[in-house]
Amino acid sequence: MKNKSIHIVIFSALFAVVLWLSVNMGYEYQSVISVPLVLDNMKPNRALARPIPSSLNVKVRTSGWQLVGLSFVPDIYYVLDVGDISNRYNFSTSKDITERLKLPQGIRTIDIKPETVAVVLDEKIKKNVPVEALVRMSFRDGYGVVGDVRTTPDSVTLTGAKSLLDKIDQWQTEPLEFSNLKSGVNTRIPVSDTFAFGITPAPSFVSLQIDVQPTA
Repeated sequence: MKNKSIHIVIFSALFAVVLWLSVNMGYEYQSVISVPLVLDNMKPNRALARPIPSSLNVKVRTSGWQLVGLSFVPDIYYVLDVGDISNRYNFSTSKDITERLKLPQGIRTIDIKPETVAVVLDEKIKKNVPVEALVRMSFRDGYGVVGDVRTTPDSVTLTGAKSLLDKIDQWQTEPLEFSNLKSGVNTRIPVSDTFAFGITPAPSFVSLQIDVQPTA
């Protein structure tokens, strides 16, 4: 009899929780969601010359159930069509929302931040620059480096906006540290992919050579 009473209490509590959720999740709520920003129809001879936000903060209003459901909708993007832009355009993010932001039916957009996104494009070019190896070294007693630290290849090809590449005269590797060296080093290392905005280096790896010899 006691166990039966406990089961009744548990069932009643669960029923109350479910009833509370069904009522309250049916109400409308406001929430801010982060939506990735995507540029579409970029011409192959154009490139971004200035950073843009990676995402927008979108305030929406809908039922509690739909807010929860948003967590399971992976393909929500804010899309800007830049096919007709030659140099610069300031997009108003609140304009043409239904075309740029595909939200599930029943979800209303209240506000978007930032209010404008400045897209600045420039001619896309390629440029060869020397590689700078960012290497820190220490040696065992009686040993030292002979000659220069070398990379193969000794240059990389950069692709990006002309206005950005005009300011670049070398490209760094990812930083590395070698300690207590007593013999030479010959290893592959990655070149930096974050050294400068909007620029892609190729190749992405180079071979590093350090000649270490006895000093005495």
